[in-house]
Amino acid sequence: MKKSKKLFKSLGFIGIALCAACCALPIVAVLAGVGTLTALSTYFEWAGIAALVLALGFFGIYFMRKKKVPSCDVDCNCKTEGTELTKSK
Repeated sequence: MKKSKKLFKSLGFIGIALCAACCALPIVAVLAGVGTLTALSTYFEWAGIAALVLALGFFGIYFMRKKKVPSCDVDCNCKTEGTELTKSK
């Protein structure tokens, strides 16, 4: 009987420790994450500015190289002036 009481008591303490760890670890992880983000925030600002400049450059190149296509009216009369489609064979 004494062995079973000791076993249940030790299992109860293990359960309490696991429950405390389950509640405390997310709080510790959030605090560590906030500290890391605070330390890295100056680098993120410059990385964001660099990414914005690169994106604007790529979009500018894309729109400058975009091919012109003929525009059509509602009745499907396509305007072909100024495009390669007007060249005769």
